[in-house]
Amino acid sequence: MRSDQWSRRTPRVPSRYAGGSSSGSAAPVTRRVVDFALGTDTGGSVRAPASNCGIFGFRPSHGRVSLEKVHALAPSFDTCGWFARDVGVLARVSEVLMDITVCEMVSPIELLKTQNL
Repeated sequence: MRSDQWSRRTPRVPSRYAGGSSSGSAAPVTRRVVDFALGTDTGGSVRAPASNCGIFGFRPSHGRVSLEKVHALAPSFDTCGWFARDVGVLARVSEVLMDITVCEMVSPIELLKTQNL
């Protein structure tokens, strides 16, 4: 494994960092090293790297996923989130961590049809 394999830099623009304290989780997902990764989000630490790396990031409601044994930054805001390149993987991780069944996703093309508005 190369030493820069887990770099926090964005794979698409190596001169830039993914941003956020969970960027170290986002980078290997973007590089296809792993299918998904966990991160913590207090003020955008899952959402920002996901956006900057072009992958999916999910931040559930506060308290929805246990933070037991996680070092708290701001206990009233901290959440456990996750990253994935594929929305199906993102949904499956959601089902496992939140013990729910995720509804069938509507394709983006269907969302843009004017008759649905």
